[in-house]
Amino acid sequence: MVGTRRLTFKLIKSEAGYRVRFCEDGGSPIEAPFQADLKDGGRLAAVMARIDNDICSYDDLRDLGTELWTGLNTEPIGSAVAEARRRSDSFFHICFELPYELERVPWETVYDLDGAALLAAEPNYCVIRTPNIECEAIPPIKESRAELCLLAAVPEGSGLGIEQELNNLNRAVKLVRNLRVSSLRGRVTPDSIEESLQRVRPDIFHFVGHGELNSSGDFTIRLNSVEGGQQEIWNTADQFSLPFARPTTRLAVFNCCYGGHSTRTSLSGLGPLLLRRGVPAIVAMRYPIADPIARIFSEFFYNALLKGENAGRVDIAIQYARSRLFANATADQWRSVVTPVLYLAHGQEKLFNVASPDPEPIASRPPAPFELTLPDRLTNQFKLHRCVPIVGSGIVAPPRDRLAMVRSTLPALTEHLSQQCKAEDVGQAGFAEQAFQTAAEVFAHEKMRFDLIDAIRLWYENEEPSPTHLALASWRVPALFYTHFDGLMETAFQRRGRAPKIVYTLSDPPDLQQGELILVLVRGTLTKDAMVLTEQDNEDLAAEIDRLPATIEQVTTAVMGRSLLLLGVNPRDAIVRKLARRLIRPRNQGPAFFVCPKYTSADKAYWDSLNVELIDAEPDAVIAKLTALSTG
Repeated sequence: MVGTRRLTFKLIKSEAGYRVRFCEDGGSPIEAPFQADLKDGGRLAAVMARIDNDICSYDDLRDLGTELWTGLNTEPIGSAVAEARRRSDSFFHICFELPYELERVPWETVYDLDGAALLAAEPNYCVIRTPNIECEAIPPIKESRAELCLLAAVPEGSGLGIEQELNNLNRAVKLVRNLRVSSLRGRVTPDSIEESLQRVRPDIFHFVGHGELNSSGDFTIRLNSVEGGQQEIWNTADQFSLPFARPTTRLAVFNCCYGGHSTRTSLSGLGPLLLRRGVPAIVAMRYPIADPIARIFSEFFYNALLKGENAGRVDIAIQYARSRLFANATADQWRSVVTPVLYLAHGQEKLFNVASPDPEPIASRPPAPFELTLPDRLTNQFKLHRCVPIVGSGIVAPPRDRLAMVRSTLPALTEHLSQQCKAEDVGQAGFAEQAFQTAAEVFAHEKMRFDLIDAIRLWYENEEPSPTHLALASWRVPALFYTHFDGLMETAFQRRGRAPKIVYTLSDPPDLQQGELILVLVRGTLTKDAMVLTEQDNEDLAAEIDRLPATIEQVTTAVMGRSLLLLGVNPRDAIVRKLARRLIRPRNQGPAFFVCPKYTSADKAYWDSLNVELIDAEPDAVIAKLTALSTG
């Protein structure tokens, strides 16, 4: 366990300005003038305004942070701080006790110019706010192996990224044997929060939702109204903190905007108020934070908090999460590095005794590796070049974790679009294709259709075909129907040096001849203007399929023995169902197959009625297996 040294900077207002009172680990304090000019209208005030408005650069953070750190280290404090920092075997807490009016300053930017170090992101430092307030009794740390509970509160209508965040929390919990997750979802009201705190008695309270500043500049947090429907209420920090009186909670995490914000003139903000209630550690976001960055921070934070030799230490966990945000920040994301704020009671950095999961028992014999077995009828049809694939966006496997995001998945694009428009309920729209159509409909309504097309083209601008796309482009098949519009299938054929006859719109196909390779782009492509995107577009496409030209239909019906093979499409996609009905003609056709790892009894009943055999497997695994047959 790493040793900790506490370097405390207390700012005190005097007639001559502010003074700094410094002490190390509770030793004798020394004082000096604070020499950074933070007055309104000054140069640093302009830098802080750029940070507040999220138009800052890294130079702005470094500029402000250097002035703050230099102003704090006026002699004799500078020499004392330098002497303390020479102890390289320590983890340093840089603690700030601030008057209310200086809480607004982003002290997390403090920058050591001599060491070229943003201290909040440095491995051996943690920047902490430690308000000098009288706290209620802090709940004691539980004994080793005692059960811990995390309560996740997610108000209804909070946005699309909720499922990913909750999945990340559940994955993190698997790192710990004595921690369980309890979820408060749906209509999250002040009363339901209080009831859950009393009933669940959580050690960790994790809030996912929205916060904003009201007309007075005070933080408010969005909850659901008891009146039902779309009614919502915005609680003040005082209101929200009230149920935490007599708490069992040792850590509260607020993954919402402005949770770390305080006004200039009074004890306010969730951090100080919850500290006063007896919650020893509060992690909150000082500024608005983009949903993907908030989720990434949460994942880094909990992984560091719950595993390793320093498990249970909130100071080391937030330092690690800040350092990863710093390492991955792009030019427009520098503010995110200093957005997470830690409020911490003295001596409470160790929050929990975390029990690692039991080691996996040693089996007497390793389990046999999974071997995908395909129906003989499918492999035979494939070897005879009789398969006609209908392929969707699901051929690209979803990411196994958020940090390895696969951009070209349809859910990723849907989330990207929904964050740019008022489509917070897109996640309730159903399966991936339906959710995307809903997001596109809202986007096109709120903005313009050309804005939607531009956004999609920009999203795929640097995207390359996946190995699965390239494998499909190597198949010896008479035709391939592609139901996504990303342009990657055409590019995959180009990469393979093949030039299929392309059908860009179902209503106006080119002259198609038997014997030539045909690529049918069912929903168009981003390389052309005719993309099928919105719900209305898909309704129009359904009408086109009712009038499907014979030359397209005959791709599967005119030649004896051809088989449909559906891959990466959703069994409930209305367009896929309608298209399959037009292309399947039992007389003179071979068997049809649908590779579908997730389907319901209703799905099975529907596709059984078309004599389609469902194969419970991942599409990319089946594609790899068939590709091996064609090259073996």
